[in-house]
Amino acid sequence: MSENEANIDNAVMCPRCRTVVTWPSSLSDGDKSSIAQTARFNALEGTKRLHDQFGLDLRQAKGAALHITRIPGQCHRCKAPVSGAISVCPNCRSANLDW
Repeated sequence: MSENEANIDNAVMCPRCRTVVTWPSSLSDGDKSSIAQTARFNALEGTKRLHDQFGLDLRQAKGAALHITRIPGQCHRCKAPVSGAISVCPNCRSANLDW
């Protein structure tokens, strides 16, 4: 088991793209909010931050950044309302990180 795998224990399965979206358990609410703000502005920069600052490999970082809601409270894919910080959209079945 790699060091990254040992630090990952938060995950959600995205039925839409069949990806397991993971993030480090060490992320504070402030970290999540900051990452979401970055990813909402630029998903590539969000991916880079998750990789550089929090040690996710590039696949994990990209998966997390692309599942962050673009507008808080709305599915990143279909814009239907989502509830909770981590959810699967009942409309399009995409996982959402509404940080």
